Amino acid sequence: MKRGRKRILWVTFHFPPRQSGGVFRPIKIYKYLDKRRFEVDFLTLSLVSKYRRAIRDDTLLAEVSPKPRVYRLPSIEFDDVLRGIFDIARRKRARGNGEEGNSSKRRPLSNDTGLRFLRASLRKLYRMLIMTFYFPDHLVVWGSLASFKALWLHLRNRYDVIYTTSNPPSGHLPGLLLRLCGAKWVADFRDGGSLWNKQVLGYVKNKVREQVDFNYQRYVLSRADYVITQSELLKKDFSRVFSLNHSRIKTIPNGYDEDDFVRQRGQELPFQKRAKEIHILHVGSWVLNEEEVTKIQNNLNSLQRGLKEKGHAMYVHALGNDLFGGDRKKAVRFNYLFHGVIPHSILLPYLAAADCYLLCASVGKLVEGARGVLAGKLWEYLRGGKPILLFGPRDEAWNIIEDAGVGLYLGELDSDETVSVDELFSLVTKVKSVRSEVSQHSWESRARALQQVFLEVLEYKPTD
Repeated sequence: MKRGRKRILWVTFHFPPRQSGGVFRPIKIYKYLDKRRFEVDFLTLSLVSKYRRAIRDDTLLAEVSPKPRVYRLPSIEFDDVLRGIFDIARRKRARGNGEEGNSSKRRPLSNDTGLRFLRASLRKLYRMLIMTFYFPDHLVVWGSLASFKALWLHLRNRYDVIYTTSNPPSGHLPGLLLRLCGAKWVADFRDGGSLWNKQVLGYVKNKVREQVDFNYQRYVLSRADYVITQSELLKKDFSRVFSLNHSRIKTIPNGYDEDDFVRQRGQELPFQKRAKEIHILHVGSWVLNEEEVTKIQNNLNSLQRGLKEKGHAMYVHALGNDLFGGDRKKAVRFNYLFHGVIPHSILLPYLAAADCYLLCASVGKLVEGARGVLAGKLWEYLRGGKPILLFGPRDEAWNIIEDAGVGLYLGELDSDETVSVDELFSLVTKVKSVRSEVSQHSWESRARALQQVFLEVLEYKPTD
Protein backbone atom coordinates (compact mmCIF):
# COMPACT_ATOMS: atom_id res chain seq x y z
CA MET A 1 0.00 0.00 0.00
CA LYS A 2 1.32 3.43 -0.96
CA ARG A 3 2.22 5.85 1.79
CA GLY A 4 0.47 9.16 2.35
CA ARG A 5 -2.99 10.07 3.54
CA LYS A 6 -5.82 7.96 2.19
CA ARG A 7 -8.91 9.75 0.96
CA ILE A 8 -12.28 8.55 2.25
CA LEU A 9 -15.73 9.57 1.02
CA TRP A 10 -18.22 8.95 3.83
CA VAL A 11 -21.87 8.88 2.68
CA THR A 12 -24.36 9.33 5.52
CA PHE A 13 -27.91 10.70 5.55
CA HIS A 14 -27.60 11.63 9.23
CA PHE A 15 -25.05 14.33 10.01
CA PRO A 16 -24.75 17.46 12.19
CA PRO A 17 -25.97 20.05 12.84
CA ARG A 18 -29.31 18.24 12.53
CA GLN A 19 -29.80 16.17 15.65
CA SER A 20 -31.08 12.69 14.90
CA GLY A 21 -30.25 9.22 16.12
CA GLY A 22 -27.60 8.59 13.48
CA VAL A 23 -25.57 11.82 13.58
CA PHE A 24 -23.23 10.86 16.42
CA ARG A 25 -21.59 7.88 14.74
CA PRO A 26 -19.99 9.74 11.80
CA ILE A 27 -18.93 12.88 13.64
CA LYS A 28 -17.68 11.14 16.80
CA ILE A 29 -15.66 8.56 14.86
CA TYR A 30 -14.27 11.33 12.65
CA LYS A 31 -13.21 13.22 15.78
CA TYR A 32 -10.87 10.38 16.77
CA LEU A 33 -9.67 9.20 13.36
CA ASP A 34 -5.95 9.63 12.73
CA LYS A 35 -5.97 12.69 10.42
CA ARG A 36 -2.34 12.04 9.52
CA ARG A 37 -3.41 8.85 7.78
CA PHE A 38 -6.95 9.58 6.58
CA GLU A 39 -8.61 12.57 4.92
CA VAL A 40 -12.40 12.32 5.07
CA ASP A 41 -15.07 14.10 3.03
CA PHE A 42 -18.74 13.74 3.99
CA LEU A 43 -21.70 13.52 1.61
CA THR A 44 -24.96 14.11 3.44
CA LEU A 45 -28.36 15.82 3.62
CA SER A 46 -29.12 19.52 3.09
CA LEU A 47 -31.13 21.16 5.85
CA VAL A 48 -33.85 22.49 3.56
CA SER A 49 -37.60 21.97 3.35
CA LYS A 50 -38.95 20.12 6.42
CA TYR A 51 -35.41 19.43 7.69
CA ARG A 52 -34.94 23.14 8.48
CA ARG A 53 -37.25 22.61 11.46
CA ALA A 54 -35.07 19.88 12.96
CA ILE A 55 -33.43 20.24 16.37
CA ARG A 56 -29.88 21.55 15.85
CA ASP A 57 -26.73 20.89 17.82
CA ASP A 58 -23.88 22.98 16.43
CA THR A 59 -21.46 21.83 19.12
CA LEU A 60 -20.92 18.47 17.40
CA LEU A 61 -19.17 20.04 14.39
CA ALA A 62 -17.50 22.72 16.49
CA GLU A 63 -15.54 20.19 18.56
CA VAL A 64 -13.74 18.45 15.66
CA SER A 65 -10.50 19.57 14.04
CA PRO A 66 -9.66 19.93 11.26
CA LYS A 67 -13.14 20.62 9.92
CA PRO A 68 -14.06 18.09 7.22
CA ARG A 69 -15.36 19.01 3.78
CA VAL A 70 -19.11 18.45 3.82
CA TYR A 71 -21.18 18.18 0.64
CA ARG A 72 -24.93 18.44 1.13
CA LEU A 73 -27.80 17.41 -1.13
CA PRO A 74 -31.56 17.97 -0.77
CA SER A 75 -34.06 15.20 -0.22
CA ILE A 76 -37.12 15.42 -2.48
CA GLU A 77 -39.78 13.15 -1.00
CA PHE A 78 -42.84 12.75 -3.18
CA ASP A 79 -44.80 11.58 -0.17
CA ASP A 80 -44.57 15.11 1.25
CA VAL A 81 -45.70 16.59 -2.08
CA LEU A 82 -48.74 14.29 -2.23
CA ARG A 83 -49.59 14.99 1.38
CA GLY A 84 -49.44 18.72 0.68
CA ILE A 85 -51.81 18.36 -2.28
CA PHE A 86 -54.27 16.32 -0.21
CA ASP A 87 -54.10 18.85 2.65
CA ILE A 88 -54.95 21.70 0.26
CA ALA A 89 -57.86 19.71 -1.16
CA ARG A 90 -59.06 18.86 2.36
CA ARG A 91 -58.99 22.50 3.45
CA LYS A 92 -60.90 23.60 0.36
CA ARG A 93 -63.51 20.94 1.01
CA ALA A 94 -63.76 21.97 4.67
CA ARG A 95 -64.34 25.61 3.65
CA GLY A 96 -66.96 24.47 1.16
CA ASN A 97 -68.75 22.45 3.82
CA GLY A 98 -68.68 25.46 6.10
CA GLU A 99 -70.37 27.63 3.49
CA GLU A 100 -73.01 24.95 2.95
CA GLY A 101 -73.62 24.75 6.69
CA ASN A 102 -76.22 27.54 6.47
CA SER A 103 -78.42 25.23 4.42
CA SER A 104 -80.65 22.77 6.26
CA LYS A 105 -80.22 20.24 3.48
CA ARG A 106 -78.12 17.19 4.31
CA ARG A 107 -75.88 15.65 1.65
CA PRO A 108 -77.32 12.43 0.26
CA LEU A 109 -76.00 9.26 1.89
CA SER A 110 -74.95 8.03 -1.53
CA ASN A 111 -72.45 10.90 -1.70
CA ASP A 112 -70.90 9.79 1.62
CA THR A 113 -70.69 6.23 0.38
CA GLY A 114 -69.10 7.37 -2.85
CA LEU A 115 -66.60 9.49 -0.92
CA ARG A 116 -65.62 6.54 1.27
CA PHE A 117 -65.16 4.39 -1.83
CA LEU A 118 -63.00 7.10 -3.42
CA ARG A 119 -60.82 7.39 -0.31
CA ALA A 120 -60.36 3.62 -0.11
CA SER A 121 -59.43 3.52 -3.80
CA LEU A 122 -56.92 6.34 -3.38
CA ARG A 123 -55.33 4.58 -0.40
CA LYS A 124 -54.92 1.39 -2.45
CA LEU A 125 -53.46 3.37 -5.34
CA TYR A 126 -51.08 5.20 -3.00
CA ARG A 127 -49.93 1.94 -1.43
CA MET A 128 -49.30 0.47 -4.87
CA LEU A 129 -47.30 3.54 -5.91
CA ILE A 130 -45.02 3.55 -2.87
CA MET A 131 -44.45 -0.21 -3.09
CA THR A 132 -43.48 0.21 -6.75
CA PHE A 133 -41.52 3.46 -6.87
CA TYR A 134 -40.13 4.00 -3.35
CA PHE A 135 -37.17 1.71 -3.93
CA PRO A 136 -34.92 1.11 -2.10
CA ASP A 137 -36.95 3.47 0.14
CA HIS A 138 -38.75 6.83 0.17
CA LEU A 139 -35.38 8.66 0.14
CA VAL A 140 -34.45 7.23 -3.26
CA VAL A 141 -34.16 10.72 -4.83
CA TRP A 142 -31.56 11.74 -2.25
CA GLY A 143 -29.74 8.44 -2.73
CA SER A 144 -29.71 8.89 -6.51
CA LEU A 145 -28.46 12.47 -6.28
CA ALA A 146 -25.80 11.31 -3.82
CA SER A 147 -24.67 8.66 -6.34
CA PHE A 148 -24.08 11.19 -9.10
CA LYS A 149 -22.45 13.65 -6.69
CA ALA A 150 -20.19 10.86 -5.39
CA LEU A 151 -19.16 9.97 -8.95
CA TRP A 152 -18.35 13.61 -9.73
CA LEU A 153 -16.32 13.94 -6.52
CA HIS A 154 -14.52 10.68 -7.21
CA LEU A 155 -13.49 11.81 -10.69
CA ARG A 156 -12.01 14.95 -9.08
CA ASN A 157 -10.49 13.47 -5.93
CA ARG A 158 -9.92 9.78 -6.65
CA TYR A 159 -11.04 8.42 -3.31
CA ASP A 160 -9.31 5.33 -1.98
CA VAL A 161 -12.41 4.14 -0.09
CA ILE A 162 -16.11 4.97 -0.19
CA TYR A 163 -17.86 4.30 3.11
CA THR A 164 -21.68 4.14 2.91
CA THR A 165 -24.14 3.80 5.77
CA SER A 166 -27.77 2.84 6.20
CA ASN A 167 -30.44 3.64 7.22
CA PRO A 168 -31.67 4.61 4.68
CA PRO A 169 -30.92 1.73 2.27
CA SER A 170 -30.62 4.37 -0.48
CA GLY A 171 -27.40 5.43 1.22
CA HIS A 172 -25.64 2.44 -0.37
CA LEU A 173 -26.43 3.48 -3.97
CA PRO A 174 -23.25 5.64 -4.22
CA GLY A 175 -21.19 2.64 -3.12
CA LEU A 176 -22.61 0.48 -5.89
CA LEU A 177 -21.72 3.14 -8.46
CA LEU A 178 -18.20 3.92 -7.25
CA ARG A 179 -17.44 0.22 -6.86
CA LEU A 180 -17.85 0.00 -10.65
CA CYS A 181 -15.25 2.77 -10.95
CA GLY A 182 -12.65 0.85 -8.98
CA ALA A 183 -13.03 2.40 -5.52
CA LYS A 184 -12.84 0.13 -2.49
CA TRP A 185 -16.18 0.00 -0.69
CA VAL A 186 -17.17 -0.46 2.96
CA ALA A 187 -20.93 -0.81 3.62
CA ASP A 188 -22.15 -0.11 7.16
CA PHE A 189 -25.55 -1.49 8.23
CA ARG A 190 -26.84 0.14 11.40
CA ASP A 191 -29.76 -2.30 11.60
CA GLY A 192 -30.93 -5.55 10.05
CA GLY A 193 -32.11 -3.94 6.82
CA SER A 194 -34.67 -6.14 5.07
CA LEU A 195 -34.48 -8.65 7.94
CA TRP A 196 -36.04 -6.05 10.26
CA ASN A 197 -37.82 -3.46 8.14
CA LYS A 198 -41.13 -4.92 6.98
CA GLN A 199 -42.92 -1.65 6.19
CA VAL A 200 -42.73 1.22 3.71
CA LEU A 201 -44.02 4.48 5.22
CA GLY A 202 -46.27 2.55 7.59
CA TYR A 203 -47.63 0.14 4.96
CA VAL A 204 -46.78 -3.54 5.42
CA LYS A 205 -44.73 -4.84 2.50
CA ASN A 206 -46.25 -7.44 0.22
CA LYS A 207 -44.27 -10.60 -0.57
CA VAL A 208 -42.96 -9.23 -3.86
CA ARG A 209 -41.60 -6.08 -2.22
CA GLU A 210 -40.08 -8.10 0.63
CA GLN A 211 -38.21 -10.25 -1.88
CA VAL A 212 -37.05 -7.23 -3.90
CA ASP A 213 -35.66 -5.54 -0.77
CA PHE A 214 -34.01 -8.78 0.32
CA ASN A 215 -32.34 -9.17 -3.08
CA TYR A 216 -31.16 -5.54 -3.00
CA GLN A 217 -29.55 -6.02 0.41
CA ARG A 218 -27.95 -9.28 -0.71
CA TYR A 219 -26.51 -7.53 -3.78
CA VAL A 220 -25.10 -4.67 -1.68
CA LEU A 221 -23.53 -7.12 0.76
CA SER A 222 -22.02 -9.21 -2.02
CA ARG A 223 -20.57 -6.23 -3.91
CA ALA A 224 -19.05 -4.39 -0.92
CA ASP A 225 -15.45 -5.26 -0.11
CA TYR A 226 -16.15 -5.13 3.63
CA VAL A 227 -19.38 -5.01 5.64
CA ILE A 228 -19.84 -3.49 9.11
CA THR A 229 -22.67 -4.41 11.46
CA GLN A 230 -23.71 -3.02 14.84
CA SER A 231 -23.66 -6.30 16.77
CA GLU A 232 -22.22 -9.80 16.74
CA LEU A 233 -25.68 -11.36 16.40
CA LEU A 234 -26.35 -9.26 13.28
CA LYS A 235 -22.98 -10.34 11.93
CA LYS A 236 -23.95 -13.98 12.39
CA ASP A 237 -27.38 -13.43 10.81
CA PHE A 238 -25.89 -11.64 7.79
CA SER A 239 -23.31 -14.37 7.33
CA ARG A 240 -25.93 -17.12 7.60
CA VAL A 241 -28.86 -15.60 5.68
CA PHE A 242 -26.85 -13.99 2.87
CA SER A 243 -24.07 -16.61 2.70
CA LEU A 244 -21.29 -14.06 3.26
CA ASN A 245 -17.63 -14.71 3.89
CA HIS A 246 -17.39 -14.27 7.66
CA SER A 247 -13.97 -12.62 7.42
CA ARG A 248 -15.40 -9.71 5.38
CA ILE A 249 -17.88 -8.74 8.11
CA LYS A 250 -16.73 -6.61 11.04
CA THR A 251 -18.68 -5.54 14.11
CA ILE A 252 -18.31 -1.90 15.17
CA PRO A 253 -21.12 -0.74 17.50
CA ASN A 254 -21.77 2.84 18.57
CA GLY A 255 -20.01 4.29 21.59
CA TYR A 256 -19.66 7.15 24.05
CA ASP A 257 -17.34 10.16 24.15
CA GLU A 258 -15.29 10.55 27.32
CA ASP A 259 -14.96 14.29 26.64
CA ASP A 260 -18.74 14.67 27.07
CA PHE A 261 -18.56 13.22 30.57
CA VAL A 262 -15.59 15.39 31.51
CA ARG A 263 -17.41 18.56 30.39
CA GLN A 264 -20.54 17.82 32.39
CA ARG A 265 -18.73 17.74 35.73
CA GLY A 266 -19.90 20.57 37.91
CA GLN A 267 -22.95 21.37 35.77
CA GLU A 268 -26.26 21.97 37.52
CA LEU A 269 -28.48 18.89 37.64
CA PRO A 270 -31.80 19.21 35.75
CA PHE A 271 -33.85 17.73 38.59
CA GLN A 272 -33.28 17.29 42.30
CA LYS A 273 -33.84 14.05 44.19
CA ARG A 274 -35.29 13.91 47.66
CA ALA A 275 -34.90 11.10 50.15
CA LYS A 276 -36.81 7.90 49.40
CA GLU A 277 -37.10 8.59 45.65
CA ILE A 278 -35.93 6.44 42.74
CA HIS A 279 -35.46 8.26 39.42
CA ILE A 280 -35.39 6.29 36.14
CA LEU A 281 -34.30 7.93 32.86
CA HIS A 282 -35.05 6.96 29.25
CA VAL A 283 -33.31 8.78 26.38
CA GLY A 284 -34.18 8.64 22.68
CA SER A 285 -36.98 6.97 20.76
CA TRP A 286 -38.21 3.41 20.56
CA VAL A 287 -39.84 1.29 17.87
CA LEU A 288 -42.00 -0.89 20.09
CA ASN A 289 -45.47 -2.14 19.28
CA GLU A 290 -48.37 -1.18 21.55
CA GLU A 291 -48.35 -4.52 23.37
CA GLU A 292 -44.71 -4.01 24.34
CA VAL A 293 -45.36 -0.46 25.52
CA THR A 294 -48.23 -1.73 27.68
CA LYS A 295 -46.01 -4.49 29.08
CA ILE A 296 -43.30 -1.98 30.06
CA GLN A 297 -45.90 0.28 31.63
CA ASN A 298 -47.40 -2.57 33.65
CA ASN A 299 -43.98 -3.74 34.87
CA LEU A 300 -43.06 -0.21 35.92
CA ASN A 301 -46.43 0.13 37.67
CA SER A 302 -45.62 -3.07 39.55
CA LEU A 303 -42.27 -1.61 40.63
CA GLN A 304 -44.03 1.54 41.80
CA ARG A 305 -46.45 -0.48 43.96
CA GLY A 306 -43.56 -2.33 45.58
CA LEU A 307 -41.65 0.88 46.21
CA LYS A 308 -44.73 2.54 47.68
CA GLU A 309 -45.08 -0.30 50.19
CA LYS A 310 -41.52 0.49 51.30
CA GLY A 311 -42.31 4.19 51.61
CA HIS A 312 -40.55 5.21 48.37
CA ALA A 313 -41.74 7.00 45.24
CA MET A 314 -40.68 6.28 41.65
CA TYR A 315 -40.13 8.88 38.93
CA VAL A 316 -39.67 8.07 35.23
CA HIS A 317 -38.07 10.80 33.09
CA ALA A 318 -38.16 10.73 29.29
CA LEU A 319 -36.04 12.66 26.78
CA GLY A 320 -36.73 12.61 23.04
CA ASN A 321 -39.79 10.38 22.90
CA ASP A 322 -42.93 10.97 24.98
CA LEU A 323 -43.15 7.37 26.17
CA PHE A 324 -46.28 7.52 28.28
CA GLY A 325 -47.96 10.69 27.06
CA GLY A 326 -51.47 11.11 25.70
CA ASP A 327 -53.92 8.31 26.43
CA ARG A 328 -51.17 6.11 27.89
CA LYS A 329 -50.75 8.47 30.84
CA LYS A 330 -54.14 7.43 32.23
CA ALA A 331 -52.76 3.98 33.09
CA VAL A 332 -49.50 5.27 34.62
CA ARG A 333 -49.20 4.76 38.38
CA PHE A 334 -45.73 6.27 38.78
CA ASN A 335 -44.62 9.90 38.48
CA TYR A 336 -43.92 10.57 34.80
CA LEU A 337 -42.06 13.62 33.44
CA PHE A 338 -41.38 14.31 29.76
CA HIS A 339 -38.52 16.79 29.25
CA GLY A 340 -38.89 17.18 25.48
CA VAL A 341 -36.15 17.01 22.86
CA ILE A 342 -32.85 18.59 23.89
CA PRO A 343 -29.44 19.05 22.25
CA HIS A 344 -26.98 16.31 23.10
CA SER A 345 -24.62 18.90 24.61
CA ILE A 346 -26.90 19.24 27.67
CA LEU A 347 -27.79 15.55 28.03
CA LEU A 348 -25.07 14.39 30.41
CA PRO A 349 -26.41 16.12 33.57
CA TYR A 350 -29.61 14.07 33.14
CA LEU A 351 -27.53 10.89 33.16
CA ALA A 352 -25.77 12.09 36.30
CA ALA A 353 -29.03 12.95 38.09
CA ALA A 354 -30.81 9.63 37.49
CA ASP A 355 -30.56 6.56 39.73
CA CYS A 356 -30.88 4.12 36.83
CA TYR A 357 -31.63 4.02 33.10
CA LEU A 358 -34.33 2.37 30.98
CA LEU A 359 -33.22 0.67 27.75
CA CYS A 360 -35.26 -1.24 25.15
CA ALA A 361 -33.68 -3.98 23.03
CA SER A 362 -36.66 -4.61 20.77
CA VAL A 363 -37.89 -3.34 17.39
CA GLY A 364 -41.30 -4.96 17.63
CA LYS A 365 -42.94 -2.25 15.53
CA LEU A 366 -40.68 -3.25 12.61
CA VAL A 367 -40.50 -7.02 13.04
CA GLU A 368 -41.00 -9.49 15.85
CA GLY A 369 -38.04 -11.50 17.07
CA ALA A 370 -35.25 -9.26 15.76
CA ARG A 371 -31.87 -10.24 17.19
CA GLY A 372 -28.84 -8.19 18.09
CA VAL A 373 -30.55 -4.85 18.79
CA LEU A 374 -27.99 -2.54 20.42
CA ALA A 375 -29.62 0.82 21.12
CA GLY A 376 -27.24 3.74 20.66
CA LYS A 377 -27.69 4.98 24.24
CA LEU A 378 -26.45 1.68 25.69
CA TRP A 379 -22.86 2.89 25.65
CA GLU A 380 -23.52 6.25 27.34
CA TYR A 381 -25.64 4.42 29.91
CA LEU A 382 -22.69 2.11 30.64
CA ARG A 383 -20.35 5.09 31.00
CA GLY A 384 -22.93 6.82 33.21
CA GLY A 385 -22.23 4.09 35.75
CA LYS A 386 -25.81 3.50 36.96
CA PRO A 387 -27.94 0.33 36.83
CA ILE A 388 -29.72 -0.31 33.50
CA LEU A 389 -33.28 -1.64 33.31
CA LEU A 390 -33.48 -3.65 30.08
CA PHE A 391 -36.69 -4.58 28.29
CA GLY A 392 -36.25 -7.10 25.50
CA PRO A 393 -34.68 -10.48 24.80
CA ARG A 394 -31.78 -11.75 26.86
CA ASP A 395 -29.33 -11.62 23.97
CA GLU A 396 -26.32 -9.47 23.16
CA ALA A 397 -27.42 -6.24 24.85
CA TRP A 398 -28.25 -8.08 28.07
CA ASN A 399 -24.94 -9.94 28.06
CA ILE A 400 -23.01 -6.67 27.73
CA ILE A 401 -24.98 -5.04 30.56
CA GLU A 402 -24.72 -8.09 32.81
CA ASP A 403 -20.96 -8.38 32.22
CA ALA A 404 -20.65 -4.76 33.35
CA GLY A 405 -22.44 -5.65 36.60
CA VAL A 406 -25.28 -3.13 36.09
CA GLY A 407 -28.08 -5.28 34.65
CA LEU A 408 -31.69 -5.25 35.86
CA TYR A 409 -34.07 -7.28 33.69
CA LEU A 410 -37.46 -5.62 33.14
CA GLY A 411 -38.76 -8.53 31.03
CA GLU A 412 -40.11 -8.95 27.51
CA LEU A 413 -43.49 -9.31 25.84
CA ASP A 414 -43.93 -13.09 26.18
CA SER A 415 -42.52 -13.44 29.69
CA ASP A 416 -43.83 -12.74 33.18
CA GLU A 417 -40.29 -12.35 34.51
CA THR A 418 -39.40 -8.88 35.74
CA VAL A 419 -37.11 -7.20 38.23
CA SER A 420 -38.11 -7.15 41.89
CA VAL A 421 -38.07 -4.12 44.14
CA ASP A 422 -35.36 -5.72 46.28
CA GLU A 423 -33.14 -6.25 43.20
CA LEU A 424 -33.64 -2.62 42.19
CA PHE A 425 -32.79 -1.35 45.68
CA SER A 426 -29.75 -3.59 45.94
CA LEU A 427 -28.17 -2.51 42.65
CA VAL A 428 -29.02 1.20 42.98
CA THR A 429 -27.21 1.33 46.32
CA LYS A 430 -24.40 -1.01 45.24
CA VAL A 431 -23.25 0.49 41.91
CA LYS A 432 -21.09 3.49 42.77
CA SER A 433 -18.34 3.60 40.13
CA VAL A 434 -17.62 2.91 36.47
CA ARG A 435 -15.61 -0.17 35.64
CA SER A 436 -12.40 0.39 33.70
CA GLU A 437 -13.49 -2.13 31.02
CA VAL A 438 -16.16 0.33 29.86
CA SER A 439 -13.44 2.27 28.00
CA GLN A 440 -13.49 -0.39 25.27
CA HIS A 441 -16.86 1.05 24.23
CA SER A 442 -15.63 4.64 23.68
CA TRP A 443 -15.82 6.42 20.32
CA GLU A 444 -12.03 6.58 20.40
CA SER A 445 -11.93 2.79 20.51
CA ARG A 446 -14.50 2.56 17.68
CA ALA A 447 -12.40 4.93 15.54
CA ARG A 448 -9.36 2.70 15.95
CA ALA A 449 -11.44 -0.30 14.86
CA LEU A 450 -12.69 1.53 11.75
CA GLN A 451 -9.16 2.63 10.86
CA GLN A 452 -8.14 -1.01 10.89
CA VAL A 453 -11.02 -1.83 8.52
CA PHE A 454 -9.89 0.91 6.13
CA LEU A 455 -6.34 -0.43 6.17
CA GLU A 456 -7.55 -3.98 5.57
CA VAL A 457 -9.86 -3.02 2.71
CA LEU A 458 -7.05 -1.13 0.99
CA GLU A 459 -5.06 -4.37 0.97
CA TYR A 460 -8.07 -6.56 0.12
CA LYS A 461 -8.04 -8.30 -3.26
CA PRO A 462 -11.60 -9.19 -4.34
CA THR A 463 -12.11 -12.49 -6.14
CA ASP A 464 -14.74 -11.22 -8.60
